[in-house]
Amino acid sequence: MLNTIISHDLIKEKNLDSNIDNFFKKIELVKALKMSNITKLRGASCFLVFQVIFKLVFSDKNLYQLLSTRPDDLPFGKDVIYDFLNSCSYNWRKFSLF
Repeated sequence: MLNTIISHDLIKEKNLDSNIDNFFKKIELVKALKMSNITKLRGASCFLVFQVIFKLVFSDKNLYQLLSTRPDDLPFGKDVIYDFLNSCSYNWRKFSLF
């Protein structure tokens, strides 16, 4: 029974990831990020960081839960997320209007 629940959750998560990836491609998210000056000089790409944050909304988790339950699944640390969200050089207004 437990294996069935776990495999069902994994399938659900993979389907969600696939749907979100397709959505990002369709709306050309990478282009919107670049046009809004949301770029990184080093480390994880802004697209990857945005993708992780965006998926949190649909996974019924918050950032704390993600970092405490599956920290090894992230290719970057929590500081990267906080720096991404607090950067004053990113034009979030332009991005939201894209």
